[in-house]
Amino acid sequence: MKILFICNANAEVGFGHFSRCRIIANSLKESISKVDIYFSGNIEMNLLDSINTDILKFISSPKYEDFDCVILDSYKKNDFNEINNLNLKKIAIDDRGLQSFLDWDLVLNFRLNPVNLNYKSKEVCQGTDFFPFDKRLKLLRLESKPKQQFKNLFFYFGDTKKIILDDKSEALIKNYKEKYNFFISTTKSNELLNCEEITRSNFFELFSKSDVIISGGGLTKYEAAFSKKINLTFSINELQKKDTEILSEFFLTNDMGYFKNFNNSLLNSLEKLENLQNDEIKLFYANSSKYFNTESLDNITKKITNIVI
Repeated sequence: MKILFICNANAEVGFGHFSRCRIIANSLKESISKVDIYFSGNIEMNLLDSINTDILKFISSPKYEDFDCVILDSYKKNDFNEINNLNLKKIAIDDRGLQSFLDWDLVLNFRLNPVNLNYKSKEVCQGTDFFPFDKRLKLLRLESKPKQQFKNLFFYFGDTKKIILDDKSEALIKNYKEKYNFFISTTKSNELLNCEEITRSNFFELFSKSDVIISGGGLTKYEAAFSKKINLTFSINELQKKDTEILSEFFLTNDMGYFKNFNNSLLNSLEKLENLQNDEIKLFYANSSKYFNTESLDNITKKITNIVI
């Protein structure tokens, strides 16, 4: 059995598509005996330097006839067109509904209450029952307990946005350094300010230690909500904003508007945390339990396994 994932990881689209494909691929390896899994697409390998890619196989120009199944996670029409007419199992990981995926074997869409979709695939699995979480997050979810006081704040707006701390931001952090520890995706950390840089190598460690996750509108807000970590979202684009608004309606994130600059996000985040109500916190924990499924990755794995075997 040979499976090919086609996704992108570059400065334009960020790391998210590759990240969720890698999570699903690793789960499939545990589920299917004698399976070979490959990755292809516009993948800038320097973005992957800080994670273990030794067990992953990359191929730049795949021969599709050599594979039993292709799993596509890309918004690019050219990628879709290249796969659409192949005579093999075809699965899409999608969250935009740009294609109907007519006669494809499966479409997976993990968004909460996805709207305006016109999928015409043989099977459709949508909603957070099919959220592809890193297995390490499951333990965070199971061990999570409601908190009214926060100490560690995690600021991350995607791999394509490296934050530069200006004088205003440093002054603001200094004012709150006794109350909070700041973990920030920045090229400039400062121990005197209780500020630590988020890197790919320490991402999970700092995420785990954090009480509040402040992020852009991508996968991170879902990971935070799944892990039962209070989170604030500053969306990067319109698609993310619409999705953030839906999660906010269910108290799974706090919609903080669009990302403008780091100083604005820092100021608004601190103001929000200083005024966060206990009722909001209780609703978040209750709805994380209600709307996220601890076994959602297994649900994805079983569904794909049933199709490819």
